[in-house]
Amino acid sequence: MADPVIGATVEFGVEKLLSLTIEEVRRLRNCNKDREMLTKKLSMIQAFIHDVENVFDEFRYESLKTQVEIPTKLPEKDVAEIKENILNMREHVVLRTIPIVGMGGLGKTTVAKRIFNDEEIEKHCEKRVWLCLPEMAETKSFLQLILESLTKRKVEVQSRDIIVKTLQDELGGKKYLLVLDDLWHVDSILWHEFMDTLRGDHCWSIFKQRAFVDGEVPEEIASRLQRVSLKYLWVSDCREFRELPQSLYNLHSLKRLKIERCTNFSSFPVPGGGKYLTSLQSLELSNCYGLTSLPSGMLEHCRSLNSLTVSECNNLVSLPLHVWEMPLFSYLNISRCPKLESVPEGGLHLLTGLRKLCIGPFSEMVDFEAFQLIFNGIQQLLSLRTLCVYEQRAHWDSLPYQLMQLSALTEIRIYDFGIKALPHSLGNLTSLETLDLVRCKQLQHLEFLVSMPKLWHLKIFCCPLLEVLSDRLVNLVFLHELNFIVLHRTRASAIQRCHEMPHQITETEN
Repeated sequence: MADPVIGATVEFGVEKLLSLTIEEVRRLRNCNKDREMLTKKLSMIQAFIHDVENVFDEFRYESLKTQVEIPTKLPEKDVAEIKENILNMREHVVLRTIPIVGMGGLGKTTVAKRIFNDEEIEKHCEKRVWLCLPEMAETKSFLQLILESLTKRKVEVQSRDIIVKTLQDELGGKKYLLVLDDLWHVDSILWHEFMDTLRGDHCWSIFKQRAFVDGEVPEEIASRLQRVSLKYLWVSDCREFRELPQSLYNLHSLKRLKIERCTNFSSFPVPGGGKYLTSLQSLELSNCYGLTSLPSGMLEHCRSLNSLTVSECNNLVSLPLHVWEMPLFSYLNISRCPKLESVPEGGLHLLTGLRKLCIGPFSEMVDFEAFQLIFNGIQQLLSLRTLCVYEQRAHWDSLPYQLMQLSALTEIRIYDFGIKALPHSLGNLTSLETLDLVRCKQLQHLEFLVSMPKLWHLKIFCCPLLEVLSDRLVNLVFLHELNFIVLHRTRASAIQRCHEMPHQITETEN
């Protein structure tokens, strides 16, 4: 930037001095007595030019120095340091994570490959696994991929417990290296769950095997629970689990409770004596088909709760959620509960710390107007970064207008809506980096009338009527990846438009 400015300055200065000199020569022609004065002036000009050139060289030096100081690759010492950390890990350390982070092009994958293929590392680690996935959506598939990489064969079993057990058999007592390459997005809760599984933290396996006989926790286990500081309880694939035992309310250290695929689980009894899970920070309920409601006031008494997931509970009708009493929420997921009738109306804006929201679809009794009311005032949530909205019948041909006012939103995922085109007001989402359009089966046109200055990823999945990818896609000046999942019915013109774009295209046919 400095070079042309300085060059222009030098040129202007030299031209001005030469002009004055020529004028002086003409005026003093044939005047021998002033020859000495003219010689002195020419010497001054030469000295000035020399000084300017020196200044110019200094500016160029500083400019080049700045460019050189910008890192273009990870230093060699980082490779040696990572290698040393792996080789010198203490015996009592069960698991260690070593992040390699940085902007694109720094050579993170190259560093990981050098470590992965190092001869000393190969001798030190009995097992090595390399996975390349951009997102950890749920842990079961991740664990399955690791197992398939280890065994070199496809895993056919569906039970997560069997996958975990087989994985433990493969890795138990062995030193292993697992590289997760190009992992851009992962939910912190899922990450901790994944890490706990790798650590082999099964302090609660005895509970799963023995606690649910007649719905009562055996006395010997209950007495032990009083003496431990259990922080994480995960109950999975337990058909006999029908009710949360009262004794669990005595676990005041419990921070995370997860109940999934317990198809007969149906009841949270109201605790006696006002005992609640006062330290609980995260509650996850998924695929609990026997659950029809949660007791009134239960969630509000969990004063430390900051993350709530209620998903795919097909018979859930009532979910009393007084959001104004739950200011600590940072993650809220109420999704795929097709019979849910009671939904929070206009109170989401009180969750001032909310960063991720996943919501819908609900009972047919919740029409579009009622669904839209949920988002009243949501533009006040300056902390909200990720939004997932679901509709299941593809009847709604528009999106709640309030969503287009979330100027701080960085990621939006739209599932199963009946929209035919994107709203023009989408351009208001000036911070948007990721846009997913999934199973929007009425979508016919995709155009961006205004520049989306930060949109980085665009995913289009199962939109069979999509005919036109507008020329205005050029407004997506920073688009890095267009992931276009192509169905056999998708029009060829839309696919061709993808290939005309100067961006990375992922095209899949189903």
